[in-house]
Amino acid sequence: GLGLSLGIDILEAPGATGDYRTLLTSKATAIAKALSAPSQSCPQVFVPGEDEHKAGRPDGYDFGFLHIKAIDDAGHDKASILKVKALEAVDTAIG
Repeated sequence: GLGLSLGIDILEAPGATGDYRTLLTSKATAIAKALSAPSQSCPQVFVPGEDEHKAGRPDGYDFGFLHIKAIDDAGHDKASILKVKALEAVDTAIG
């Protein structure tokens, strides 16, 4: 997608499914660790199409984007209750 075309790394987040069942806390933890990690301990990133991992940026990260597909999917599926639940889950995760 857009992130790949811009060269944005995809961080590994256990339980991140890309659908309604995704673990938001896992995604939030992965991005928080990447942003706060010292540059010498860069996270592993996923390489799409190659089904493998590589080292992340050795100079660390100063920006992160967390995409939550479940909200988008609920809208496309016209599942308003599910969309509200997904938004509430994001609100809870943010605090």
